[in-house]
Amino acid sequence: MKLLMILAIAIGAVMAAGYRLHPENLTYYLKVEPQAEKFELKLKAGDVWTVSIEEETDSGYRINADGAILSIAKNEIESLKPVGGGNLLEELKKNYEKNKKKYPLLTLDKQKSLKTAWDNFVMEPSRLAEEIKKKNPGISMTDQLNQAMAAAAQARQQQAKLQAEMERQGG
Repeated sequence: MKLLMILAIAIGAVMAAGYRLHPENLTYYLKVEPQAEKFELKLKAGDVWTVSIEEETDSGYRINADGAILSIAKNEIESLKPVGGGNLLEELKKNYEKNKKKYPLLTLDKQKSLKTAWDNFVMEPSRLAEEIKKKNPGISMTDQLNQAMAAAAQARQQQAKLQAEMERQGG
C-alpha cells in the first residue's frame, strides 16, 4: 500500500513538472520485425553458409543464401543447424534510435507544468493592474503624484530662467 502511494506521488510530481508520457508511441519501440529462420549449412565439400530454407523436398533443399536461390541435394549436406535469431536488445536499441525524435515516449511541456500555472495565477492581478493603467492613465495615485512632481519641476525651471533673464537685464 505504501509503495502504491509513493508511486502515485512520484507520478503526480512528474506530471506537475510538465512531463507527459505517451504510451501510444510504445508500439514503435517494441516492433521487432520477424526474421526468417537462419541455418548454418555445412557442405561435405567444406563450405559453410548461413542460409534460410525456402522449400524442403525429399531429395534436397531450396535455399536462400543472401538473395541467391540455390537447390542443394541432401547427400551434399554434412550438417544443417539452426542459428539463433537476431539479438532482441539490439533490435530494441535500433528501434529507439530510429523513433525517439518522431515518436517520443516522454515529453516536457513547461506550459503545462504546475509552476507555470502557479506563476500565471500569482501574476494575474499585476497583469490586470497594468492593463487598467494603460487604459486609464490618470487613475493611479502614483501616476498623479508623478505628474504633479513633473509639473513642479517644470515650474521651478521656468522660474529659474525668468530670474536669470532679470539678472542679465538688471545687472
